[in-house]
Amino acid sequence: MRTFVIIFVVLFSMMFAHSSFATGKTPKAKSFVHKVELGDVGVIESKAPTHSAAFRQSASTCFDRRLALYEKHRGVASEDVQLDIIDACANLKW
Repeated sequence: MRTFVIIFVVLFSMMFAHSSFATGKTPKAKSFVHKVELGDVGVIESKAPTHSAAFRQSASTCFDRRLALYEKHRGVASEDVQLDIIDACANLKW
């Protein structure tokens, strides 16, 4: 009988401890922010779940803005110009 009571108390305390830990706050998902200031297209700020995804999003935004700026002032961009813009936007600061 004594062994039964000890086992019951241990199992009950484990169940209580588990339920109190399970109702605790769950950690928020961390989001990374990549912010870069470029003279010609302004400030680009991107939020994403990973650092590399935020950087990729910033590079994509940089390309879109620079291409729009180029086409606004000079017309349709050639493939070589687009490749130059890609090179410039792929080498942003981490």
